[in-house]
Amino acid sequence: MRVTRLHYEGNLTPESTVVLPKESAHYLINVLRLNSGDTVYLFNEQFGEFIGRIEKATMQDVTIIIE
Repeated sequence: MRVTRLHYEGNLTPESTVVLPKESAHYLINVLRLNSGDTVYLFNEQFGEFIGRIEKATMQDVTIIIE
């Protein structure tokens, strides 16, 4: 099983929604070949690490729901 971890500068709180910018969307969709429903781990120094699920994936942005 592959684990995808991505550094995110913004606030990370349980049950929140995160919209990643175009550069991150390109990386997740085109490089890693992830789609809606896939799991990613978002982390940063202030909030730690959270599990999220890709809700929407387009070429412009990726929406992730934090669990």
